[in-house]
Amino acid sequence: MHRKSIVAFCIVMAAMAGCSQKHERTGKIQAVTSIFPLCDITANIAGDRADVSFIVPAGANPHVYEPAPSAVKLLARADVFIGVDDHFDGWIMKFLPSTAEKTFLAREGKNPHIWLSLKNAPVLAERIAGILIQLDPEGEPAYKKNLESYLAKIKETDEKTLLLFKNISDKRFIQWHDAWDGFAADYGLSVFGTIEGGHGKEISVKQFRDLAVKAKRGNVRVVVLGLSARNTAVESFTREIKGTIARLDTIGDPSSLDRSSYLDLMLYNAQALSRVMK
Repeated sequence: MHRKSIVAFCIVMAAMAGCSQKHERTGKIQAVTSIFPLCDITANIAGDRADVSFIVPAGANPHVYEPAPSAVKLLARADVFIGVDDHFDGWIMKFLPSTAEKTFLAREGKNPHIWLSLKNAPVLAERIAGILIQLDPEGEPAYKKNLESYLAKIKETDEKTLLLFKNISDKRFIQWHDAWDGFAADYGLSVFGTIEGGHGKEISVKQFRDLAVKAKRGNVRVVVLGLSARNTAVESFTREIKGTIARLDTIGDPSSLDRSSYLDLMLYNAQALSRVMK
């Protein structure tokens, strides 16, 4: 199958699963999320009782994304918005109708990358199920049945991921962005350092140099960077410590072959990171 045909097929399959960036009015609940992982979790629980959409496209930065006119129209007819937190995707709020239910899933002041922890995923799924039941009490049996099935899939993916890191002796890595703290904690990995200091600010030149010295002394060789990110400072840093970059994806892509669901995304990242670790 040609690549164009494959991509088209994946887009169709994503739409069939109930998670897309385009929806017409159907009489169902119109649920909108900021990012694809939350959309996919919601769609799995909603089944055919809701149309579920996401706003931030693959490869975009959720913190600063400017929605296209089509996305603004989508938000304008939302019955419910499910987001991460006010700092991460709070910019969406101004596009929502006053009648829409609005929920942020992250605890205030905590690392917002809550979906990048499979140990936390059941909590997210249960909270989303509760939101849907509140909006559509008649659908409670269906939502609970779908939730039970999805929790089993989360557990299965978690167990597969655990096995990937089980026999790795050196579980340390340096990350560009603080997205992977929860993932590391889940599987006994160690974040040796974080290059970006938070809110898009890099650490100082001195801190950067000190981290490189510490990494060389400690023989830390793995650096985590975004899947499509181009950062000359991080690339230079990696060369200096004679390291290897692990390209991980935080938000997935429903048109991809290997990141077209939330659970596929998490397994993809686990495989990509485990391959470059000792």
